[in-house]
Amino acid sequence: MKKLILAVLLLFMLAQPAQSMNVKAAREGEPSRVDFSAEGDGTTVYLPLISNQIQVSNNTSGYRQNARFLPDPTWLMPSSIFWFGNVSRSENYVDVRTGFTNTHVVIWIEVFDRMLWYDTSPTDQELTQYDAISLYLRPAGVYGNAPDAGTYRFVAQNYLYYLDQSPYHAEYRGNGSQWVPADIPYDLMVGYEGEGGYNQTARDNMGWLMRFEIPYSSLDLTGKPADGTAWGMAVTLHDRDDTSGPLPAKSWPPAMESSRPASWAELGFGLPVYSPPSAQNMQSITIRQGLNAARCLNRLTPITRSTIPR
Repeated sequence: MKKLILAVLLLFMLAQPAQSMNVKAAREGEPSRVDFSAEGDGTTVYLPLISNQIQVSNNTSGYRQNARFLPDPTWLMPSSIFWFGNVSRSENYVDVRTGFTNTHVVIWIEVFDRMLWYDTSPTDQELTQYDAISLYLRPAGVYGNAPDAGTYRFVAQNYLYYLDQSPYHAEYRGNGSQWVPADIPYDLMVGYEGEGGYNQTARDNMGWLMRFEIPYSSLDLTGKPADGTAWGMAVTLHDRDDTSGPLPAKSWPPAMESSRPASWAELGFGLPVYSPPSAQNMQSITIRQGLNAARCLNRLTPITRSTIPR
């Protein structure tokens, strides 16, 4: 009798019209569920989204720097460091140190450069044709294919420290599609090391440095970011060694695009904390004299002591 009932049910199911089936995952932020709902002539199956509770970074460049808290903005330690470039007659090498205080984010850049060149009468458009740094920041993170209003660009040219600073830097802010000039207050320090000096090729120098000290308030922030916060960040080095013109720029990350924040690196605040998973050893091992060539010592091994002659 049971076999007859099962056969009838099977024939009934085969006689039903075929239905198309769409498979979808539960939307992020909604409870995962498995159910059926009619949708036109087909049926939709909602599958649980396993990664619902996992926060995924949007950092496609793969580069990240974790800045450390600084007791004083002028301290190099305990700042974090990354570097890029090469040391050669025609290329420069760059050390970039990052840190933050209760009021400022600090970016300290040191460039190994034997020939130092600056513009004696620069315009904003000419700043990057000499030794200069372009610093890019986005406090909202590594997102976007165009600079929005929360994206900032700082351009500063190296120059003789006793000159008027105002023509040697320019600041920009995004407007949703491009960079536009903006008034962004911050502190800038420059310096150099070497015997050759500027705008000559007869004698080599050692390099130059630049420190950006940017208040959080200049970036529309009310205070120090919480530990674990990640900004978008990128750095470009501009170089010139003689009167023939600028040399190719170098950037970090290498594939960054100045107007596409999604291609930048992450600047993390505070060191990441590792929480080891809870684990319990569920296996026991028996060690027995002579088993599997095991040798169990039943006495202390003597220790040889040496005396160093005085």
